[in-house]
Amino acid sequence: METGVARAIIWGGECFVAQNLKDKLKGQGIKVIDGDIEEEVVANYYFDFGGHSEKWEKINKSQRLVIIRVNNDEPDFDKDYVEAKEKLTKLGLNWRIVVGENVYGVGMGTDNFLGRAFELAAKNKNLILPNLKQIYRVLASDDLVEAVLRSCFFSGTLGKLFVIAGKEINSKMIAEVLVEEAKMTRLQVLESDQVIMSSDGDTNLASEEAKKILRWEAKVEFREGAKEVVQYFVAKVDEENRRKPVKKTEKYMAPRREETNNLYEVVTEEDQAIMSSEDDTSLVEEEIEIEEAKPADAKSFGEAKEEFSWESLLNKSPLPMREEKDNYELPITNYELKKDQNPPVSTKVETSSLDTPSSAASDVQSEGRPKKILKNRNYFKWIIGGIFVILLIIFSVNIIKMVRIPGQMKMVETLIETGKHDEASKKITALKNDNQYWLGMMSGGKIGSLLKMEEGAINILSLGVEIAKEGEGLAGSFFGKNEVSMSTELPKLSSNLEALISGLGILQGRLSSGWQWLPGRFRDNIDNLEKTIKEKRQVVEDIDKLMPILPEFLGLDGKKREYLVLLQNENELRASGGFIGSYGILSVGDGKWQNLEISDVYQADGQLKGHVEPPAEIKKYLGEAGWFMRDANWQASFPLASKDIQWFLEKETGRQVDGVIALNLATVKGILGVIGEVYVPDFKEKINQNNLYEEAEYYAENNSFAGSGQKASFLGAVSKQLMEEIKGIKGANGEKLIEVLVELMNRGEIQLNLKQTEAQQSVASAGWDGAIYQGKCPSTSSGQACLADYLYIVESNFGVNKANYFLYRNIERAVEISENGVTNDLSISYENTAKSSAWPGGDYKNYLRIYVPQEAVVTEVNWSVPDSGEKKVVSGDDLKISNVDGKKEIGFLVTVPVGKKIKVEVKYTESMVLKDLQKFSYLSYIQKQSGFGDTGMVTLISVPQDWQILGANPAANVVGGKLLFNQKLERDIKMGVEMGR
Repeated sequence: METGVARAIIWGGECFVAQNLKDKLKGQGIKVIDGDIEEEVVANYYFDFGGHSEKWEKINKSQRLVIIRVNNDEPDFDKDYVEAKEKLTKLGLNWRIVVGENVYGVGMGTDNFLGRAFELAAKNKNLILPNLKQIYRVLASDDLVEAVLRSCFFSGTLGKLFVIAGKEINSKMIAEVLVEEAKMTRLQVLESDQVIMSSDGDTNLASEEAKKILRWEAKVEFREGAKEVVQYFVAKVDEENRRKPVKKTEKYMAPRREETNNLYEVVTEEDQAIMSSEDDTSLVEEEIEIEEAKPADAKSFGEAKEEFSWESLLNKSPLPMREEKDNYELPITNYELKKDQNPPVSTKVETSSLDTPSSAASDVQSEGRPKKILKNRNYFKWIIGGIFVILLIIFSVNIIKMVRIPGQMKMVETLIETGKHDEASKKITALKNDNQYWLGMMSGGKIGSLLKMEEGAINILSLGVEIAKEGEGLAGSFFGKNEVSMSTELPKLSSNLEALISGLGILQGRLSSGWQWLPGRFRDNIDNLEKTIKEKRQVVEDIDKLMPILPEFLGLDGKKREYLVLLQNENELRASGGFIGSYGILSVGDGKWQNLEISDVYQADGQLKGHVEPPAEIKKYLGEAGWFMRDANWQASFPLASKDIQWFLEKETGRQVDGVIALNLATVKGILGVIGEVYVPDFKEKINQNNLYEEAEYYAENNSFAGSGQKASFLGAVSKQLMEEIKGIKGANGEKLIEVLVELMNRGEIQLNLKQTEAQQSVASAGWDGAIYQGKCPSTSSGQACLADYLYIVESNFGVNKANYFLYRNIERAVEISENGVTNDLSISYENTAKSSAWPGGDYKNYLRIYVPQEAVVTEVNWSVPDSGEKKVVSGDDLKISNVDGKKEIGFLVTVPVGKKIKVEVKYTESMVLKDLQKFSYLSYIQKQSGFGDTGMVTLISVPQDWQILGANPAANVVGGKLLFNQKLERDIKMGVEMGR
């Protein structure tokens, strides 16, 4: 592969959309290769416009494949999709499918109603269109190509089907545009009974996926998009007319096209015969032989294309891959073991990486020279030598300059971080000019590749400046420091973020190519830059997930929004993150900050009138006779818990809110890491990220009671002060704060639940809603099977203390895969390091809930004291097993005394018969509880004796034929193992 050049292979380039895609890819500096001509080529990206499944086997699993279907006119596409998906599953490729509805553009054919309509308009013949009352969607080629590029470069697209539908339109609107643009004098429209495919029913699900994941929407209006297409068809018709044979026996004068109004006549099928006798309306005036084409039968248009069903497509899950929140998607990497040979101890099963050979330098062929040019041959040699030396100097200087890209990027990045945007822009302009100068001299070869890579990096920096300016402007407007139009600026910011994601993806592709020819230290710079780009791209993708939520969250419709902010303390762990000591009401409206009102939860609970019966576990183990808002975060699924909390808020205070935001000490610590030390007047203390937990433990309220008039809790006071500090944040700290908050949401330390449905769907899609994960195992082909395991450990501190501050926890799983199923042996080790029972320490009285697959059979639950050997089997009334939210809930109380260690063990099995299978995939999703703290997790997976490990994700140690995963449960964990006979 050519060094430093991202390459794309396109199969099926004869499709009119393919040419548009080629132009867009080339415009982004990607080398486009015609896959229909060149066979043995390796690329970063592959685009298949249909019928090339035999070539998929040559694609590396780390390279991206986009399968595109335009207009979906293939009658057997439903069947073809299922077959293709089975093959993609077997190959384990990084794939996605994009289907465009009713696509039009330059180069299109006449095999659908739109292409036929354009042709008839160009020939000035009466139009044949679907019933004028029917509403459907048409899509410009430019819009489809944009969706294809996003599906390729954006994360979260693996194994997805995207239906791309344009803006709604009807035949009347199409006719008006065609009559006007083609200057038609024939104004009759024949109505067809054709049913046009549109995004309804099952299809709408895949269309919504495109909106949520790709952040795509149609931008090209038909009136604008049709202009160029009409011109294309008019030119095509003119060319056809010029090629017609001249016959002197008949004279025909074509009517001139004149400006017309947009009035036209709708003709029924009974009037179709009229069209048969109408003259051709060519633009030429000459004696030609006219062979009048018979009009198409309107019914044939409706019968040619059956109504398409997407049910089988949408009910099929993608192959195991990475990246998705709503499905198990884990790419399995090949790990080959020789026959009759045991795997080596402590070897690694690594995920595959792009490993492409660098292309050899092309030989420069001498064209020879005249025998006599200069009489002095020595003088001639000096000239040639001088030119060689100059080129060598240029070559060397440019290499040195190019490998300093990371340093140059860092310099400009520093200027952006310090708010020196104008200075950064000047530096970028200078870099661009320098880059373009050298590209003009040396655009090919290895130096050209370096220069193009530099060009991509410079463009990224330029976008970075724009995003920084926009971000500061929006933040300033939110806090009332300046005035910008949020409804105008937010889409601009979103567009720039998406362009940045795309640019980073392309640059990452270029950096992944071989740079073996560079000196070692320069290669290190390139490798480090690639790593940085990958990390930055993930951050930008995460931030971009906020964009569809912000208009609703900020109340850009002009209406006020109020949100309940839960200030939880994970030192007293509860299901949603921690005990609710304080809460706030955050008010925003029309994109402006209005107020944050902090209150003590006991003040609200003291106002509750009447009695609310608590859940049985709270009554039995916490000893509460009634239920209040402070204990309302009981449900393990945050969307369900937030409903209970909002109910209590309304009953206790009379207030209704537009959503709930759950924060805990980890959130405050993260913000302090950006802002630095703050002074909290209520407690007369200086608080920073290093002493936060100690101060929170020291000021824990141990004498709070319902109706007390005491001041807000420590966490509430700190949060209120932090908001004042955030109002003044700017420059690099503002950008860093956004990154930290998004990372905290990814780790579940911040959870959101919004009343508005569409905004909440975006929250859930990003994985920030705290809901119990509902992913299922993908469908598999014959001879292959899959089992989806699930684990969610939820703890509730019922000891009325802050014992979690003193707690250490470690998790071990032994997963044994046998011919008859999968057995899990889960062990949780606790250590309470408190020195005494004095407040805020004490025994860790933990009501433990463990969620596993609903089909699992629980075989044993026990706890033991490692030091003494004491062991107790939990059963009877002490053990509660029930089905909750699609999972099996195992609940019981376990107490870890002060200074003691306790080990909890839970065993369960899931049935799976492997007898007739050749391949089997085990996938596991481990969900992390908010506020869980630093917890190590070790998983040991063993396979049947006559099976081999084919791949694993993430990387694992192989010890004695078993896979050992050593991880930290700091966020949700996905893992997978593929094995075969």
